[in-house]
Amino acid sequence: MQGAGADAVLLGSTTSLAYFTRLVWHQSERLVGALVTTDSLTYIAPSMKTVTSSMPCCKAEGVRQQRFV
Repeated sequence: MQGAGADAVLLGSTTSLAYFTRLVWHQSERLVGALVTTDSLTYIAPSMKTVTSSMPCCKAEGVRQQRFV
């Protein structure tokens, strides 16, 4: 990201989301994804589809902070 001059990357329900976070979610009318910065990972999902900390995606290595919104 730094090489491209980006402070953050927004990943939607794509193979990139699965690759970088291990969260596999199929596209729908609601936004589900992740906001990735150099030191944090914020999951974005409707409250009815909130990700739980027991899911594999919540164990991202090298990420200091993860949160759900």
